[in-house]
Amino acid sequence: MRTLSISFDKKLFDEGSESQKRQIKYGELLDSSDIIVFVKNHHSPKFLSDKVKVWPTNSSGKISYIFNAIRLSREISKQKKIDVVISQDPLFSGLTGFVVSKIIKAKHLTSVFGDNIYDSYWRRESWLRYPLYFVGVFILQKADAIQADGLKTVDDLKKRFHGKVFWKPIIPTDIESFSRPKEPHDGINILFVNRLIPQKNLPMLVRVIEGIYKKNFQNRPIFTVVGDGYLRDKFEKSLKKR
Repeated sequence: MRTLSISFDKKLFDEGSESQKRQIKYGELLDSSDIIVFVKNHHSPKFLSDKVKVWPTNSSGKISYIFNAIRLSREISKQKKIDVVISQDPLFSGLTGFVVSKIIKAKHLTSVFGDNIYDSYWRRESWLRYPLYFVGVFILQKADAIQADGLKTVDDLKKRFHGKVFWKPIIPTDIESFSRPKEPHDGINILFVNRLIPQKNLPMLVRVIEGIYKKNFQNRPIFTVVGDGYLRDKFEKSLKKR
């Protein structure tokens, strides 16, 4: 199978990143994997492996993302027959993936990772979410398949789209990093695994960590945070201040 993905993940250009490692692993299961990444800064196309290649849009602004992605998809489809176009969400990349799949005559697989547009809390976060909701519904309806990482989300989407919805767990490439530390610890071990973004309510997490350490435990608890996101630096600084 030959896939073409539409992605926002700029870390695919960072040597040795988790994103690169994950896509290389996925590529081992495919005949080829081409990934178009929405970026503004100048990058060069690069092979992550003999099967995986990353293509930057090098756009002047967000408006031109979709047009540059279409141009690249045409270029890629001239080199090989693409079987499936994969979009990262049912919104902007989903709309791009839908258009691209029609142009190059491929199936469209869209993703629902984290945010479910049918969640009323998601729509309340911003007035912009309301017009985006209708875009998302259209893309999900037209998609040939939908992958989601949350079991609750899968159950919700299956009620609407039935058999074309499936569960895709997100598994780290280095699973050993989640193993217990070599040094024994008899106290409380707390693990938080998530994206470091506003929707995860990181200020509350900081208050929880602070509250736990104020408790008079016999053994000092260990609180481990695993994740990444554009709020990581701000999150780390807020912990150091306490």
